[in-house]
Amino acid sequence: MELNDYLQLPYTIMLRPDDEGDWIAYVDELKGCIAHGSTEVEALEQITIAKREWLEAAIQDGVPIPLPEEDDLPSGKFVCRLPRSMHRDLAIKARRDKTSINTEVVGAVASWLGADLAMSRLVQTFAHRAALFMPSMQIVTMTTFGGFGPTATPVGSGQVFYELAGMKR
Repeated sequence: MELNDYLQLPYTIMLRPDDEGDWIAYVDELKGCIAHGSTEVEALEQITIAKREWLEAAIQDGVPIPLPEEDDLPSGKFVCRLPRSMHRDLAIKARRDKTSINTEVVGAVASWLGADLAMSRLVQTFAHRAALFMPSMQIVTMTTFGGFGPTATPVGSGQVFYELAGMKR
């Protein structure tokens, strides 16, 4: 394959803020292919350049270039065991709402995922703003969203924002 062939492939580009308010973009499959920008747009522009340079160097040096990961989506079906009483309550709710049990479960999962994302963003925003206005104060916030165990995120001035995201499953 040639450079232009690789550039047309759908590599996974990840984008996240760093601790200083800038943005970091990286190509997930191309180890070490990272770019920075003061805005999301700038970071994405820079990762396009970095990806080209990474691929050019790999081709020139004869380094094997990984192909993009295949996006193997799950089927959308799964089996879930519930206590009989919960199954009964779910069936009653579905009948009352004139929907199916499946629709009720999809709605509940969508609400949970949306609430988890919204809470995470809200807590991060609060922590970063609080660190700006109260640099000498250590901020400790606890939430039960997520279920991924405790995580710590620096929020500036050497302070640490703690998020307790429930118990590991």
